[in-house]
Amino acid sequence: MKFSVKERLMLLSVMPSQGNLVTLRLVRQAREELGFNEEEHESLSLGLEENSYHWDDKAEAEAGPKEIELGPVVRDIILKAFDALDFAESLELIHLALYERFIEDAQENHEGDEPTPIR
Repeated sequence: MKFSVKERLMLLSVMPSQGNLVTLRLVRQAREELGFNEEEHESLSLGLEENSYHWDDKAEAEAGPKEIELGPVVRDIILKAFDALDFAESLELIHLALYERFIEDAQENHEGDEPTPIR
């Protein structure tokens, strides 16, 4: 999936900091992929002022969105984090487009799945 700077920052803030050993290791790995390396930090002029991130929009447009491979377990973790915000009525308008992408992704990945028969 491709993510803008804003989407990467949003995902980093939404991902859980608690869970089981296996999922937390996957979350840690995903956070490293979503995070910014030294080169990106410098080229984007990424900074934090008054609890708000800022970056160079022109530099982001030139670089384009970053392709980040998120496995199905991590995508499910992120979707559940958004679901939890939705359930708690804490979802904000800025989350909506990204949340919808994860909902659509989940639906596309489960289309044609046969239900498991009950025995």
